[in-house]
Amino acid sequence: MKIITPVNKRQIALIVILAIVIRLVLLFAAKPWAQSAKQQLVGADDGWKYHQCAVSLVEKGLCLESSQDPLLAGGFFTPGYPLFIAAHYLLFGYNPWVVYLTQILIQGLLILGIFLIGRELALPRFAIAFAALLVALDPTAVSISNTLLTEAILTPLILYAVFYLARNINNFRWGNISISACLLALAAYVKPSTRLFLLPMLLIVFVISCKSQLSSKIKQCLLFAVIFFLLIMPCAVRNYHLFGRLEF
Repeated sequence: MKIITPVNKRQIALIVILAIVIRLVLLFAAKPWAQSAKQQLVGADDGWKYHQCAVSLVEKGLCLESSQDPLLAGGFFTPGYPLFIAAHYLLFGYNPWVVYLTQILIQGLLILGIFLIGRELALPRFAIAFAALLVALDPTAVSISNTLLTEAILTPLILYAVFYLARNINNFRWGNISISACLLALAAYVKPSTRLFLLPMLLIVFVISCKSQLSSKIKQCLLFAVIFFLLIMPCAVRNYHLFGRLEF
């Protein structure tokens, strides 16, 4: 029997819009379009490095920070976030604030994801709305949307990876496991430490599946792990080719 919490679509829309508006207010108050990229990223060392890598990807096809040796371009970097920024630069020029706009919209999807997970877990409506509202109003989450930091897109990726596993509580689908593994691998390309989430995610796969047979649970865990490792392998092989270590 499928048990889910009915959601109030109007409530979802209001909190998602609130989250987006708050972040847009901060963006328009800063008026970054009137500043150079360097001025926009003053005090944000990581943001400036991501900016440099993205510019280098657009101009040279390599992730370089200033004057690095091209052979060692980017070191043990994962290209997810620099590529995300570079796609904006390729279309709209070297304007970090355009990236901020996309990140603000992605944060709206983060709020929506909280409602979707709460619905699948059959949590009380008040608890779901309260959690979503906390994230919408959280000062750290608001500021991160307007900076070049991986967390702006990393958190939504992990959240939706969990969401697709949560869907199997009520209605098992092998596709949910596959999509979740792909999202976690994509998150690992954004921030490599995300690979540490693999074991907790496998535990979730093992525990919450509505198929109770041990053999089925093991197969589900294997599928998740295989997809994850296959997707991160290209970056690991690249690092082995350059540095002699099969690391991600």
